Amino acid sequence: DLSGTPTVNVMGTGLTGIANTIAVSADGDVYVGGNFASAGGAASTSYIAKWNGTSWSALATGLDGTVMSMAFAPNGDLYIGGSFPDLDSGSGKYLTYWDGSAFNPVGTVELSGGTPATIIRSIVFDAKGSLIVGGNFTNAGGVANADYIAKWNGSVWEALGTGTNGNVYDVFVRKHDGSVTGTKLNQIYAAGLFTSAGGLTLTDRVAVWSNGAWQPLDIDLPGIAIVNSILPASDGSLYIGGSFSTAGETPDVNAETGIVALNLNV
Repeated sequence: DLSGTPTVNVMGTGLTGIANTIAVSADGDVYVGGNFASAGGAASTSYIAKWNGTSWSALATGLDGTVMSMAFAPNGDLYIGGSFPDLDSGSGKYLTYWDGSAFNPVGTVELSGGTPATIIRSIVFDAKGSLIVGGNFTNAGGVANADYIAKWNGSVWEALGTGTNGNVYDVFVRKHDGSVTGTKLNQIYAAGLFTSAGGLTLTDRVAVWSNGAWQPLDIDLPGIAIVNSILPASDGSLYIGGSFSTAGETPDVNAETGIVALNLNV
């Protein structure tokens, strides 16, 4: 309820560092990942921790590097991406999942090949329960063309066409039913620091994967367009934020500096 005066609730003594991502479980527990040494002074809460409404607690012994993104799988496992190493335990490098008691690897071939370093920046699940990841990596799982964005179908990594030619900072999936009853369709939106997707030259640093091909968006983001974040709204608009800028275009202004909304109801 946003009609009243908002209140601020303290979460213990907070973090000793930066929070990059937050995920809330079905039972209401709050998971926070980022670049911090501890949460509320609790032991083994480096880079990731859980808040149960009363106190902070650790996930095993924590991680050993920055967490950039998190998302819950349909089965309740928490998938975690970032720039952390393997911890010498087979738990997964740059990408892992927490099953409630331990960290586990995703597949048998670790992601790598990022510039300047490998980072998993964005994690989302599609309508069929497949994992979509974006970030700084190439040839995910050893699959050619699974560059900067890739899909884990639960068994193997898959490429989305030929991927992009640069880092992906954010991904979201627009899920909807197809014309055939029970058919699940996905439109996968990717944003970041790339200039082409699937060989399609772009000026926007935003593209959509739909019906097995990459497509551009009907928008121009003048200036040095680096897109950091994209978010769909309930009215069908797509909000895009980044470092692009414009004073206007003929005949209409299409964006104020750093943010624009695109109507997708067409």
